[in-house]
Amino acid sequence: MRTRILPALVAALVSIATAGSPDQPVPEATGLLCPQPEARAFDFWLGSWDVLNRNRSPDGVEFQETGGATDLVYPVVGGCGVVEHWQGHAFSRFIDGFSVRSWDPGAREWLLVLLWPISGEPSFGELRGGFRHGRGEFSFERVGPDGEPVLTRYTFSDVAPDSLRWENATSHDGGRTWSGNWIMEFTRRPPLADGLWNGPSMTTRRCPGDEHRRFDRLLGEWAGSRADAGGESVPVTVELVSILEGCAVLERGRSPGRTWEAFRVRAFEPGAGRWVEYALDSERRRLVRREAAPGEDLVFQDVDPAGGKVTRTRWELAGEGPPRWIVEEADGPEGPWSRRAVVSLDEPLGAAP
Repeated sequence: MRTRILPALVAALVSIATAGSPDQPVPEATGLLCPQPEARAFDFWLGSWDVLNRNRSPDGVEFQETGGATDLVYPVVGGCGVVEHWQGHAFSRFIDGFSVRSWDPGAREWLLVLLWPISGEPSFGELRGGFRHGRGEFSFERVGPDGEPVLTRYTFSDVAPDSLRWENATSHDGGRTWSGNWIMEFTRRPPLADGLWNGPSMTTRRCPGDEHRRFDRLLGEWAGSRADAGGESVPVTVELVSILEGCAVLERGRSPGRTWEAFRVRAFEPGAGRWVEYALDSERRRLVRREAAPGEDLVFQDVDPAGGKVTRTRWELAGEGPPRWIVEEADGPEGPWSRRAVVSLDEPLGAAP
């Protein structure tokens, strides 16, 4: 039996945003886990959009229209994160894109995580920044071909109830001057019914290697349980979906009443030779990057900068018991480890959409 559970769930999550026309204002959000004004800065973007792409011409003189796209943006983990699924044409080619972003209260800035595997080699990217006077600016630095530092900047501007503008620009002089090369003009549209997950699940047109298939047998919706450190257990549902034409896996878990909720996106990065995931849950409430140790693609680990503790999520997929992951923490990377929670996937409820 095949289901469309996740699309229906996302449609419910963005229902408050897709009503955002001048005569139907977006109602005030309630029950948020991250209600602070800074964490709500991207609420204007929630919903479904048509996108017109304009790119700089090969001669560098002017911008030209290079295609259209659709974009779906919705909240996760009680509004602590914002997820984007983008699909369309730009630079005269077809592109699938995914991003997730979250306000980091410790750093007092937004973290934007991108995964746009134009080739068959997905790799996460990060930008940081924030909003000022209604304009959002987010940037990262890389090393150019000749060894010089190059800044890349994403800008959100001209925000209205049913439209906005995004621009990508680069600087080779430390941000004194900028050269734009991509403009997206967003127009709000009716809710998207298809293409939520950037193309058919489980195709291998973009990322065909066996190394990308580690979590494929878990795809779908599961009924399970979550036990905390004290042994108290609550029922949960967990969904795992293949996105970006098999290049990444999106995972969501929640308990009744959403007393616990978690979101993860993970991909195998060929350049690093390991799996990487970004995680957000109702306990830490900010995006965390976790990397699998070499040869340990089922153990994802990070260090909490607030307390210095090392946290790891360890998957157990072998044996006679149900698939499960175990959350453990320690004062250092070598342990000893103490168990914080265990999530078991007890019964499959439906195949992946």
